[in-house]
Amino acid sequence: IMQLSAGESGKLQHNLAGGSIIKTGDLLARLELDDPSKTTKILPFEGKLDIRSSQDPLTTNNTAPGSLDLTAYKLSLIMDGFQGSVGSLVQKLAAPTDSNAPPTEIISRMANLLQQFVQVEKCFDT
Repeated sequence: IMQLSAGESGKLQHNLAGGSIIKTGDLLARLELDDPSKTTKILPFEGKLDIRSSQDPLTTNNTAPGSLDLTAYKLSLIMDGFQGSVGSLVQKLAAPTDSNAPPTEIISRMANLLQQFVQVEKCFDT
């Protein structure tokens, strides 16, 4: 049983039958407000979306695509929930063919990624 709370009154229409197994992104219900003027109309984004930060290896001048920085960054994004192939990236990080980085740097990057993974998993530890 899940309680759906709304700050406004209206008609609730369930989209799933009782006892349904829900997945991430499932639309559970719709609320048709008694006073629709209280909503904000959602419009498509028309501008340029540039969300790269200074830590983003794609913005640094000395990082070529396929480098150690980029590989570690892609793995970090996957651990943050984005889609990607983990196996090939781990192999690329463990044995980079296009980087002359010392083994200590590779181990350091792997340790940082492992620490990030453990922090995420701690959230689900019971």
